[in-house]
Amino acid sequence: MIDREQLEATYRRMRQVCLGLLVSPAMLTLVAWSVSAQAAISGGPGSGDAPLPWLLGLGAFALSPLLAVPLALALLRRAYDQPARPDAANRLQALIGLESYVACCLWEITTLAAFVAFFMGGPWWFLLGGVAITYTGLAVSFPRWSRWLRRADELGGMAGEHSIPAPL
Repeated sequence: MIDREQLEATYRRMRQVCLGLLVSPAMLTLVAWSVSAQAAISGGPGSGDAPLPWLLGLGAFALSPLLAVPLALALLRRAYDQPARPDAANRLQALIGLESYVACCLWEITTLAAFVAFFMGGPWWFLLGGVAITYTGLAVSFPRWSRWLRRADELGGMAGEHSIPAPL
């Protein structure tokens, strides 16, 4: 059985980590805007002069979390699908936290690829689209207490009442 207090502590920590991940797309957008505003040079950032094959390649890479997130979560679940062991509760709690962390982190790939494409001469819409996809993915993957409770039940139950509200 998974200890509720430990699960709540892990949940609070993962929520803080994922909130921190919300900052980087905005910061990268501000950096891109600042650099492009100072260097209005033909062929520079945001000029739209990037070679099409590079933009297509980076665009495909930017969309990789659409496949990578479900695949990574499936591999994690499969790796932890083992018979009961003395430390099973700790391992299952770590799995629930790791699933949230991996899902949130993989969405950052989209912003990073769009940022690189922008500095190679890609258009602004490419960067802004990457940031929008990242925020959408983070909204879907962000840790939710109800999801954690459901996952704890799937993995073997949890000690304590489920009617207690989410931790702050």
